[in-house]
Amino acid sequence: MEMTRSQLQFLNPTPVLFFLAQKFLIVLIIMAAVSFFLAQPEALALSVSPSSLSFAGAQGSTNPPAQTVTFRKGGDRTKSWTVSAAAPWISVTPSAGTISTEQDQLAVSVNLGGLSAGSYSSSITILTEGFKGRTNKTTIPLSLSVTSSTSTPTIRLSPTALSFSGIAGGANPAAQSLNVTNPTGGTLSWSLSDNAAWLTLSAATGTTTTETDTLSASVNLTGLAAGTYTAAITVSATGASNTPQVIPVSLAVTASTTTPVIGLSTTSLAFTGTAGGTNPANQSFTVSNTGSGTLTWTANDNAAWLTLSPVSGTNTGAVAASVNLTGLAAGTYSGAITVAATGATSKTLPVSLTINPAPTATPVIGLSTSGLTFNGTAGGSNPATQSFSVSNTGSGTLAWTASDNAAWLALSPVSGTNSGTVSASVNLSGLAAGTYNATVTLAATGATTKTVPVTLVVTAPTAGGTISFTPATLSFSGSVGGSNPASKAVSLTNPGSGTLTWTMSDNAAWLTVTPVSGTTTTETDTLTASVNLSGLAAGTYNGLITITASGSSNSPKTIPVTLTLTAPSAGTATLTWSANGETDLVGYKVYRGTASGTYGAPVATLSKTATSYAFSGLQTGTTYFFVVTAYDSAGNESPFSNEVSKSIF
Repeated sequence: MEMTRSQLQFLNPTPVLFFLAQKFLIVLIIMAAVSFFLAQPEALALSVSPSSLSFAGAQGSTNPPAQTVTFRKGGDRTKSWTVSAAAPWISVTPSAGTISTEQDQLAVSVNLGGLSAGSYSSSITILTEGFKGRTNKTTIPLSLSVTSSTSTPTIRLSPTALSFSGIAGGANPAAQSLNVTNPTGGTLSWSLSDNAAWLTLSAATGTTTTETDTLSASVNLTGLAAGTYTAAITVSATGASNTPQVIPVSLAVTASTTTPVIGLSTTSLAFTGTAGGTNPANQSFTVSNTGSGTLTWTANDNAAWLTLSPVSGTNTGAVAASVNLTGLAAGTYSGAITVAATGATSKTLPVSLTINPAPTATPVIGLSTSGLTFNGTAGGSNPATQSFSVSNTGSGTLAWTASDNAAWLALSPVSGTNSGTVSASVNLSGLAAGTYNATVTLAATGATTKTVPVTLVVTAPTAGGTISFTPATLSFSGSVGGSNPASKAVSLTNPGSGTLTWTMSDNAAWLTVTPVSGTTTTETDTLTASVNLSGLAAGTYNGLITITASGSSNSPKTIPVTLTLTAPSAGTATLTWSANGETDLVGYKVYRGTASGTYGAPVATLSKTATSYAFSGLQTGTTYFFVVTAYDSAGNESPFSNEVSKSIF
């Protein structure tokens, strides 16, 4: 077929256009792929439970309980997150954090204050780091129903079921609480009843508007054989929208064994005193049931100068032994304490009393300090009060008086008998910068007078602030292998002017101080010092906390820290474990036995904050086996932990 010239000119551009269309299509495909890749969320999207929240309450009544949101992400990289609420009546804590492989939780609560009756819809949003700076958003819908104050009352119960356990013939289990609330408004006039003779309620009727009524349910094991018993508590309220409500109650009674064994925490008691002097300090020992079943024990003594309290108990109990020196001459006295129990072998505890002759009365003034030093800033707040102890290091009676020779110094008290504590306080009013000296004089009839020099250093105020803290020293004590002593607080203030920018450090591996830095103007910052006994042998350890502040007139300042660590007592063992992380955890039960795998009843029931338990009174020459279980709010108990043992030599 022939084509004219004009036809050829019309058809020739076609291959060029086709080529350009192919190129344009390839570019579109590449751009779409890039957009798709950038639009994809990182494989770290949050998994949230629950997926939505719903609250209900009555106008003018108490806020409904907070609810928990749990979330986790895929992958193992650490990402930061923040959370925000879309309505001012919603509160979320915490508001930010980081997440890796763990599960994080939020506490979500609503505030009914100022809200009128009606339905409210809102949300909370969790923002997490995404790919290349992108942000992933997870939104959780939230609804709130607010009824008017004249709304129909509603019965709300907590908990919704009760579970008890005990041993046939043993002590009754602890009573449990039952809370009755009215979340929707109006007045809820309620009544309670139960259908079991072994179950008792602390109240039968009551009324509630916005408050919570707390009742107790208790169980009586008397006459009950081993087995499982069920009952029901019925809660009724005339006019309530959901009356009646039923709370199931279960009681598990296990068979008891009757082989109690008396265990004593010590093998003897020894007292020392002085004829005509004060009675020696009381000493205590622990009675425990190292066997099984129930140990109902009595304690008695055979000496007129010896008194016991209490003289009876069930299973574990502490007995205090006290001595009365009245009418006793110098010499050595012997007595005995006998602990007996039905079905168990009696045990005897020897008691000795040594009375030394009365010394010639010569009082001597003893002081706990050789001097006091105060620091302050002119025009600033007064420095913290300091104290020192007065004691009688001699004999007889020390009737002392304390006085000073400076108008800026005050003492309290100014007199006492034998031992006492004197507080010294300083008033900076009207004092210019400089060093002031005074003397505290301690005097007593028949004793040599003693003095305590007092120095007051008043500095001019500086823009960098002034370091002031209390207490001036810290002292900790513990036992090798025992739990760490409680943390102690240090209050840091700035009596000068300007802003005090401070840092904190210590020089001991066993000592930790938090926080390590901060700023203060007129407020008080609280520091926390804690001690870790791990790996430390018995002895006395000294450390130093140093507070440094740039530009401060008295930087640096130090706080001496003393740790006294004693060796563990013979016949003792300390059991430690890792905390259980379940949210419904109530506490732990500790078991002990003298044969592997055989433990009997728990020797201790502890709160959920405990992670250790110290045993005392363990018998020499015996190997003990220990396990721990955890139990929840429904009374469910976990299997035994791994078994550990210790031999007492």
